[in-house]
Amino acid sequence: MLTLEEKVDLLISVVLHEDKISKIALSYGWNKEKVHKIYDIMEKYDQKIFNKENFTFGNIENDFNLIGINYQTLKSILIAFYDNEQYIEVIKIYLKTNYEAMGNISSEYNRIYKELFL
Repeated sequence: MLTLEEKVDLLISVVLHEDKISKIALSYGWNKEKVHKIYDIMEKYDQKIFNKENFTFGNIENDFNLIGINYQTLKSILIAFYDNEQYIEVIKIYLKTNYEAMGNISSEYNRIYKELFL
C-alpha cells in the first residue's frame, strides 16, 4: 500500500514530467522501491547492449517476474518507456527475440514493431 507521501511524489512525476512509469505505478499501487527496481532492470539490459552481451525477451521477463511483474504488465511498462523514448534498444531486442521465438508479437506491440522494424 502506498503512503500518502508516495502517492503525492508519483502524482508530481505524472503531472509535471508526464512520467508514464509513475502513472503505471500509481495504478498498480507500486512504491518507489519497485519503480526503482524497474529502472534497474532496464539499466541492466541497456548496459548489456553497451557491453555487447546477448540477451533475449525471456531474460527480461524473468527479471521482471522476480519483482512480481508478469509479462502482461510488462507490456504496459515497455510501451510507456518506448513512448518516453527511453531504452529503445532494449525494447528493440525484446521484440526481435520475442518474434524470433514465437513467430509473432502481442498485438499491443504492433505500433512499436512497425516503427522499429518495418
